[in-house]
This record gives sequence, C-alpha cells and structure tokens, in this order.
Amino acid sequence: FQVTNLESPVSLDSNENQDSAWYVFTGELTESEIKKQSLALFDKSLWKTVKVPGNIAKEAPEFQGKKNILLAKWIRMPKDNQGNISIRLGVINDRDKFYWNGVKIAETGKWDALEPQSYDRIRLYPIPNQLINYGETNLIMVHIQPYFDYTVGVEQDSTSLGKSSQMMKKFYFEEFTKLLFLVVYLTVGGYFLFLFIRRRRESENLFFALFSIGLVFYNLLRNQIKYEFGIPFLYMKKVEYMILLTLIPFMFHFIRKLFDFKYLLLFKIIDGLQICFFLFFLITSNIEINNWMMNKMIQPTWIFYVVIILYYLLKKTREKDKQAGLILIGMLVVLVASLLDILST
Repeated sequence: FQVTNLESPVSLDSNENQDSAWYVFTGELTESEIKKQSLALFDKSLWKTVKVPGNIAKEAPEFQGKKNILLAKWIRMPKDNQGNISIRLGVINDRDKFYWNGVKIAETGKWDALEPQSYDRIRLYPIPNQLINYGETNLIMVHIQPYFDYTVGVEQDSTSLGKSSQMMKKFYFEEFTKLLFLVVYLTVGGYFLFLFIRRRRESENLFFALFSIGLVFYNLLRNQIKYEFGIPFLYMKKVEYMILLTLIPFMFHFIRKLFDFKYLLLFKIIDGLQICFFLFFLITSNIEINNWMMNKMIQPTWIFYVVIILYYLLKKTREKDKQAGLILIGMLVVLVASLLDILST
C-alpha cells in the first residue's frame, strides 16, 4: 500500500484495491519471529486476507473460540521524512501489542488476564521516527488477544496513519463533540427533575429525568474520554450494563404515568425481573455472563416494554391526543435509528 503524502491522515482500511489488504496469520509467531519478518520472507500462503475493520471471527469462523490472531499490513512510506507520525488502529477486542518493522512500540491491556481490559477503546499510538523507513516498505503488525469467543480483531472505528498533531486533534474533536450533545440531554433531565421536585405528584417527570440522565451517563461510559479518568475498565463496564438495563423501563413508566394507565400485575412481574437482573449485574464481575444475559434474556423483555409503549401511544393518538402523537413520532425515530445502529455494528 503506497502512502503518497501525510499532509492529512491516510486511511489504512481495507477496500476493493488489493494493495490495501490486511492479512491475518493462522498460527502463532513469537516476538523474535516477528522481528525477523521481511517482505522477501513473507509467505502469503500462511496468511489470509481479511477485512479491516471488521469482526474476523465472523468473516473467518476458524478464528472463533478466543484464538489469538496476528494482523499484518505492508505500507510504502513517502521519501520525505515527515516526523511525529501516529497510527490509529480503531477499536480492538480486547488487548493488543503493536509492532512497527518488527519492533514492539505499544500495547494495551494485560495479556492473559481473566478480566476484560479495553475492548471498546480506540488505539492511537505514536511511532518513533527512527523506526520508520522513508521511501521504503514498512511492516505493521498487531497481535490481538480477544475476550469474547465470537469476535476478534479491529471491530469498529477505522485505521489510519498521519501526523500526530492532526490525529490527536481529530480524535479529541470527535469525542468532545459527542460530549457537547450530552449536555443537551443532561439539561433536559435536570429540568424534568426540577419539575418533579416542585410537583411531587407528577411522577412522570421523575421517570423522564431518570431516563435522560441515565442516557447521559450511559453515553459518557461509551466515550473515549472515560479512559482519561483512570477508572478500572471492569467497573466502568459493570455500571454501563446496569444503566442500560434501566433505560427502557424508565421510558415505559414515563409513558404509563403520563397517560395514567394502570400498573397491572404483568407489568410488576416484568419490572421485578429487571430488578433481579440489576442486582445480578451489581454482584457479578463476569462480563461474559453479563453480555450473554443482556443479549439473550434482558433485551427480549424490552420487546414487551416497547410493544406496550407503542400500544398506549397509538391508542391515545387515535383519541386525538396531540401529545401522544408527538411522542409516538419521536419513539419511531429512535427505534429506526437504533435498528440502523444495530445493523451497522
């Protein structure tokens, strides 16, 4: 892959051009073997072409089952010495070791740890200038150890190479822009919480405030800036799961109280299940089990909440309730956006 200039960040993602290919190794290489790799000794018969970013375990099922992988990409750098170059390797599941021309430059996460380390963190590594062969071919290698058994590799985001100042500027601009949008939700949540404090009988304000504030903290825990605080990854993930668990029930009770529908026994049973799930997340530290429960047990119960919400909103809309009509439109927009988000990841 030819890098012509680095005046702006250059994408390293796979595309239809064969020169952009990433390769994955079907076995294991020691660090000494990685150091010996060269273009002349690179045996493509031992490597498989894969799409980066993407879930390699899904693309190539032989990599399922928590198997370590080694990604490689050859790039030819421009002749001019650029200086202060960084590489963005996207979101890697879960821990990684990054090599440039056989030399380990950086790593994220504790290798062979039982707990997850950083499977939602964007990797952004500076490259020592003395290791870059300008005007020649350079080898990028990323050794990856997954946490989940069904996914591995550079799962999300993008890979790119560029001047460190531009790469960092782009990274922080994206993350702080997301935080600015959260200020809107936090303001709305604070406003409805204030309304509840002033009028305690209108508990729908409390439920909407809890939903809005919960949404803020959930997205904050999915923002890369969280790593600046030095909080252990496991704790952040536990809190993220617990907050996510509460969002749909809070929205359900907001609609229920707003339109004064009865709190039926069936609703109480479903809410009781959510409380049990919440307490389980609180006491367990096994993120694999939490993830399985979220996908297989908890999210199916959300279908019930969503169906009941839509039923109530449609019923009130047919009764010419303008407020219900506006909320229904908003709910449908959120559902479509959520579906598109799920299909894109």
